Amino acid sequence: MHFLVTVAVLVYAPTGGGAGTRRGEAERAIVEAERAYGATVIDGDVVAAAGRAHGDGWTAETELGFFARAAALVAEGRRALGRVELARGEAALAQAEALYAPELWRAGVGDEAAEAAKWRGVALFELGQRGEATRAWRRAAALEPATQLTEAMVRPDVARAFAEALRKRPLAPLTVVSDGIVFVDGRRPNAATLELPVGEHLVVARAPGMRPAAKLVDVPAAGVTATISLEADARAQAIAALRDEPGADGVEAARVALGADAIVVAAISVDAGALTWAATKRQAGCGSDTVTETRADELVRRLDASGCRAQAPIAIFEAPAIAQPRPAAAGRSAGGRRDRPERATRLWERPWIWVGVVGALGVGVVLAVNLWPRDATYTGTVDYHQFSLGYSSTR
Repeated sequence: MHFLVTVAVLVYAPTGGGAGTRRGEAERAIVEAERAYGATVIDGDVVAAAGRAHGDGWTAETELGFFARAAALVAEGRRALGRVELARGEAALAQAEALYAPELWRAGVGDEAAEAAKWRGVALFELGQRGEATRAWRRAAALEPATQLTEAMVRPDVARAFAEALRKRPLAPLTVVSDGIVFVDGRRPNAATLELPVGEHLVVARAPGMRPAAKLVDVPAAGVTATISLEADARAQAIAALRDEPGADGVEAARVALGADAIVVAAISVDAGALTWAATKRQAGCGSDTVTETRADELVRRLDASGCRAQAPIAIFEAPAIAQPRPAAAGRSAGGRRDRPERATRLWERPWIWVGVVGALGVGVVLAVNLWPRDATYTGTVDYHQFSLGYSSTR
């Protein structure tokens, strides 16, 4: 059992393998088998998740260290504010903001940066720098619109100044120029030029195979044009290419970006009437040989037992069951079940027989009702020697 191992699953359904419509079924089967075997499985679209998480040298350990350092600075700044060491608190919070700024495109960073900006605004207000405090608070609201600062958290005049800073402001045009997909304050705009409240706004640009970029743009009353350029990223390109084929570089980059211990890469087909996997398990710097199986639990067991060779190629598409799937054997359905021979239909199993019987019964009932005499009288006498029955009718 490989407990405490994190695994991602990547499944391909090559054209001509006859299993295109069963890709979801095949992936779920591997996921269930891995979980039953004791692994933690990363859910969702592996390529998309790896693309969002990827950055130069950014791993799960890097992410933990990054958030820990930034959180420590925010905590230090707030403690200094509590001791009324305003300059020291403002300096620590400024360092936290500077640490967050280059990574604002990453999930969760904006929320933490908003917290740093909000408390930095408090420090600046107490230091008498009201204009800078207003800018900091507006920046916090741009990063996290739900940001709050109440009288339960700060002095009443500070809470009132915060509310005043976020009141309705005049609009100004912001034009964004970028070769990527643009998001402004977390939303994708419908036009290149937007009318936004004056102040700072978060602009993020993304594109497949490129390193995402983000910047805080200060929009003055006269408006501004912001340009965001994206840089090509070989690892991001390798991850994006995984949608078409399982390249070794892309698989390794995705594994690192997701913080996974291993990625199971599989191709599927319907071989000899049965859903079939050809798979390899990729780990840090090595991979298993290709394993072909028709049962997901047995596939996972064999992959786990297989050795891990350095620079092992990903050859799942070359497996005979994938490259040249065999047709279903005679008497066997495409689902792998043996078809039963057809037998002759017995007489009482034929529907027209019962239709006739029911029809005849219906006709008989109708005739009986219509022919039955009405207002009939009956007389009869009985003696020991003879019996007679009289009948008359008014019909």
